[in-house]
Amino acid sequence: MKKIVVIERQGPLRGLIGLVMHGDYEVDGFLDEDRIASHEFDPPDLFVVDQRRENEHDIELCRFIKDDQRYRNVPVIVLSSGQESDEHVIAAGAKACLRKPFSLKGLRDIINAAASREFTIR
Repeated sequence: MKKIVVIERQGPLRGLIGLVMHGDYEVDGFLDEDRIASHEFDPPDLFVVDQRRENEHDIELCRFIKDDQRYRNVPVIVLSSGQESDEHVIAAGAKACLRKPFSLKGLRDIINAAASREFTIR
């Protein structure tokens, strides 16, 4: 089964993604990037980064993931409520950027597309 790792500062997103993707993906969540930086787990099939308002730290996390030898081939989706451009997020290495609020169908579609590694969604 494919694995998604969700990085979020609060807790509800992991549960939501787990419900939406039930049966298709194993979903794990971290409240910060410490476990990613310390390589405490095998690379997942997909990272989902929940960006809180124009938080440059979350963009840097995306860059870190894409620069890290262990994770560089793992696609990243950024869920954004900020005002930065999608191009800024894509330039940081994200495969896709989904704006909040989003539909559950939109979330499922973007996860499936990004996990397929076939194209970038903007």
